[in-house]
Amino acid sequence: MKRTSQRSRHRSGVLFLSITLLSLRLFLGNAGAAQITSSPLDQSSDVVIISISREITPGDADKFRQLALANKKAVVLLNSDGGSTIDAIEIGKIIRLAGYSTYVSSSAPCNSACSLIWLAGSTRLMGTNAKVGFHATYVETNGNKLESGVGNAIVGSYLNSLNLSDTAIVFATSAPPDHVQFLTKDNHDEAGISVRLFDDTSGGGEKASDSPNSDIYRNVGDWTIAIDPSLGNGCFALGGYKDGLSLRFGFDARKSLSLYIIIFRDSWKSIKPGSEYEVGFQLDSDTRWSGKFHGIDVGGSKGLYIAVPVDDFLKDLSVAKTFHVSYNGAVIDSGNLPRVTDAISTVRECQSKQGVPSDPFAS
Repeated sequence: MKRTSQRSRHRSGVLFLSITLLSLRLFLGNAGAAQITSSPLDQSSDVVIISISREITPGDADKFRQLALANKKAVVLLNSDGGSTIDAIEIGKIIRLAGYSTYVSSSAPCNSACSLIWLAGSTRLMGTNAKVGFHATYVETNGNKLESGVGNAIVGSYLNSLNLSDTAIVFATSAPPDHVQFLTKDNHDEAGISVRLFDDTSGGGEKASDSPNSDIYRNVGDWTIAIDPSLGNGCFALGGYKDGLSLRFGFDARKSLSLYIIIFRDSWKSIKPGSEYEVGFQLDSDTRWSGKFHGIDVGGSKGLYIAVPVDDFLKDLSVAKTFHVSYNGAVIDSGNLPRVTDAISTVRECQSKQGVPSDPFAS
């Protein structure tokens, strides 16, 4: 049996942690046109993560091509229920020519047109509980889904160009339009489709033990509720916004239960972990949560962290409609807070199921 080198295991661990974080940020709802963004795998790597989420629409192939032109090495992270078959095929062709890998996590869907993109990966990565859904191409007429002969011919030609076996092509195209045939860890060999599995649900597999990982608990609207084992199984809510902005609030349960806010943004690359930043954080018109935020780095994503009083902050947050972030006297980011009351109650419910910290007196 071959022994994996320590360096190889470390690189696999870094890859896993980075795509786990980004898949969590991706799992923020599938409404609207596709969101196609790129983020570095980590600070020391020339590999990037290109994320495709939401519905694939005409023109998305051009957006993807622009990112591909700027990045020689990439993993394409997918979270979509499908959309434009033509654009998906064009994206797949770019992936195959560039030699990119593709990845679907256990927490994200990848169905219909999305599955055609995933098949193009030089390495096809799946979470252990991931499902990739396939069906025949169709056109919708008067509310009925009818197979498209021309569409299936285009898809068949594309799948042949990926050097898939006849068995794999039959698997990918045999389900009727109103059904989905799922590829999983249990049937990919039988389907003739090679994959590489990541254990992204139980904390096992190719995961570095000294870095944070998050387990999805539930989705509430555009919020993802998850559990962070590195914070004593502290539950948190994560919301995503345009231009790579994310807002996270949750519990640190390592000692006594405390609450924190983290603001991430893809473009904040100059933030120094551990440094202090005087930042304004405003809920609607209330600025009392402004103060000294600390720079952090989570899997290569830079952000700002501050601890806040549990009851007071959650009370203010529950009635807020918007938040604003300011620095040096100017507003630099803002976002809405839809269903934030539901997100708060779900975070509390999640935390109640984790129990109390095992040793509140630990140093």
